Amino acid sequence: MRLEKNILKQYDSVLKEIVETDRRIRETQAKIERMEKAGTVTDSVSGGYGGIQHFKIEGLPTTEYNRQKSLLLARKLKLENLRKKLENMIDVVETYIFSMDDSECRRAATFKYIDKMSWKKTAEQMGSGYTESGCRMMIERYIKKH
Repeated sequence: MRLEKNILKQYDSVLKEIVETDRRIRETQAKIERMEKAGTVTDSVSGGYGGIQHFKIEGLPTTEYNRQKSLLLARKLKLENLRKKLENMIDVVETYIFSMDDSECRRAATFKYIDKMSWKKTAEQMGSGYTESGCRMMIERYIKKH
């Protein structure tokens, strides 16, 4: 498999991974918010001067809460790294697509990879006579040929 085809697949995959990671971040944030709203535990303890003073303590179940906070941080870092990776890939992908000598392939690849359209939408943008599989195969054949 050639580098160009691999970079296009990786580019498409990184885009999807960003969406998936962003969804996981939102889910983790929602879980933390639920824990903060409903997860507080209240208790009363005695202490102080001879154990006669009473104190009310309130808090979250720290083990799970801390695990979710750590998970959220890790996912945010992953998302930041993916976005940086994507920025680097964009230049390589655009350079490759714009260097295609076949106008049809260049248009289809632009719709698919730069405009981030589905294969169905790419075929629609190409005009009548184009299908999802036809557009995909056209680009795959071009890459194999060049």
